[in-house]
Amino acid sequence: MDALRTTNRSLTFVVLAIGLLAAGCRSENEPRSEAPSRPSPAKRARLDALGYVSTNDVREDDLQKRGVVRHDPARVQPGVNLWNSLAKTSAVLMDAEGRTVHEWSLESAEGEWGHLELLPDGDLLVFHQDPDELIRLDWNSEVRWRRPMLAHHDGDVDANGHLWVLDVRRSLIHVGSEWMSLAKDWIVELDADGEIVREIPLTDLLSDRFDLEELAGRVEDRDPRDENVKFLDPTHANTLALVPAGNPGPFGAGRILFAARNLDLVAVLDPESETIEWTFGPGELDWPHQPALTSRGTVLVFDNGAHRGWSRIVEVDPGARDISWEYRGDSPDDFFSRTMGSVQPLPNGNVFVSESERGRAFEITRSGDIVWEFFNPELDETARTRGTFYRMKRVTEGDLPEGCWHDLDLAAPQS
Repeated sequence: MDALRTTNRSLTFVVLAIGLLAAGCRSENEPRSEAPSRPSPAKRARLDALGYVSTNDVREDDLQKRGVVRHDPARVQPGVNLWNSLAKTSAVLMDAEGRTVHEWSLESAEGEWGHLELLPDGDLLVFHQDPDELIRLDWNSEVRWRRPMLAHHDGDVDANGHLWVLDVRRSLIHVGSEWMSLAKDWIVELDADGEIVREIPLTDLLSDRFDLEELAGRVEDRDPRDENVKFLDPTHANTLALVPAGNPGPFGAGRILFAARNLDLVAVLDPESETIEWTFGPGELDWPHQPALTSRGTVLVFDNGAHRGWSRIVEVDPGARDISWEYRGDSPDDFFSRTMGSVQPLPNGNVFVSESERGRAFEITRSGDIVWEFFNPELDETARTRGTFYRMKRVTEGDLPEGCWHDLDLAAPQS
């Protein structure tokens, strides 16, 4: 899909925050390698309108790659991997050999899960699409609560157990001589029971960085709900991460690190004063995703390169506002995900990357060596189309309640 045509359509893609595992843990052993599910025509049309496709054509050199294709145990960060194929209502924890050791699922005639995020008490927070709602599941996939809202892309949890998520609201506005659909990003704080505590109008806080009339004059995208109305998506936030206490960087605990893709912007927000304290990206980044703080106080960013045609991972020194480290493929075809992708700093110093549109995840050392690599094994019947995923995350033992970690069948036999 052409990046310019999808610029303002993918905002409402709904994100899945994944669950930390609670009491009553159990393990699942069944490997997941079935063909990618095919959405209904109506559902597929909506996925395409949002800019995130659930399947992509397999590259010629990837035809035989399924599951874990590379694993260097001596250099890999120990842990399991949380992931799910798009257009599904299920997610798994997978060990380093590609074996499923736990699974969540939610029966639904319609819907997709996206991003996954672990909560400290062991629950799974699901940003569900079709219908648009935020769902809190326990370890056994039982629903704790549901909240109708168009949550999207990302979320986090603070020390008090409150949930912070990205939300989007759309309204008709009159620009020039025509009515248009305007999407605005919000940051929403909820308590542990899903009740709204606070709302921050993120798009309004960034309004000095875009001109609606200029945007309206060049955009051709249409609202998926009404093809007669142009769709304006000036910010397209796709990341929300709370700065933890003790991080050595310049940002105070509780600040919010976020990315606004359509502004090529990575920034830090003080939620109390609702002021932007730090920015980076315009002129350097190209449709970035998932800035992530490292233990050194630097910021890793998945720089998609949607318009230049190749992706890279960059590490930014927030004080100097310059790039101190970079990873890219040997050629543009080696590493490129136009509209999705993620990066995660690991405790052993390695970096975990999701090349989402290719259905690929890999772990690299700081010298650029690939020490673990995975391709989504879900191919269609022709083996020419592979399932994609929004993000994969490495989950270490300290990320899970002790009982849940020990209940995982990490020695499950390969089927």
